[in-house]
Amino acid sequence: MENWFSDIDFWQSLTPLIFHQSNWEKASVEVGQGLSLLQRSKEGTVLDLACGPGRHSLEFARRGFSVTAVDLMPFYLEEGQRRAEAEDLHIEFIQEDMRSFVRPNFFDVVWNFFSSFGYFENKQDDNAVILNAFKSLRKNGKLLIDMNNKDFAIDFWEQRKKYEHPPFEGITLIEEGHLSGDGSQIFLRWFLDNNGENRELNYSLQLYTSSEIRSVLLDNGFATVDFYGDISGSKFTKTSERMVVLASK
Repeated sequence: MENWFSDIDFWQSLTPLIFHQSNWEKASVEVGQGLSLLQRSKEGTVLDLACGPGRHSLEFARRGFSVTAVDLMPFYLEEGQRRAEAEDLHIEFIQEDMRSFVRPNFFDVVWNFFSSFGYFENKQDDNAVILNAFKSLRKNGKLLIDMNNKDFAIDFWEQRKKYEHPPFEGITLIEEGHLSGDGSQIFLRWFLDNNGENRELNYSLQLYTSSEIRSVLLDNGFATVDFYGDISGSKFTKTSERMVVLASK
């Protein structure tokens, strides 16, 4: 499972599920709600970190933001560039690992969405991502992370070992998960049937409680950290499935 996140075949197999049309259509609402939490209007610089094919990058650009989009997958960046050109939008697409990308004191917002944090085996790598984000933000800049809530994930997977998702556009997904001994990491196996084409995909994520990620953010220089139950700004509790983290420099 080492370096699953850098496996092009993994992401190509997963793309029909995670980047189907309905998720593209959600981008406008998600960005709008995120901007409300960020208290931003229609100007500024945005780093879309782990941007995928640019679902949110494009929406930020439509709203007048200057956007830099960073991802490891070249085919995602090519798709994002194609869509941007079709709409005559200028977005800077960069292929780089989030553990190494940094542009000091440049961005007003760093946006990391859709469980794109916690990919690495070593939490020191997660720390590097946070530090890079801090360095890349201007004074008073903000980092927004949409991530898994550790408390919810532990409760969910301790009660079941397998979960079958509702079928969607000919795609069925059966998900198996187990936790590391200390509950700090989730190991997932997906059995994906895409209109008769079957694949097994394996990946893992580091998990954080609100107090754990708060400590990481404060230790790396952030001044304040707030939590929400989703991007709409709902109240965060231990039973929230998602954890939206908003940290200010």
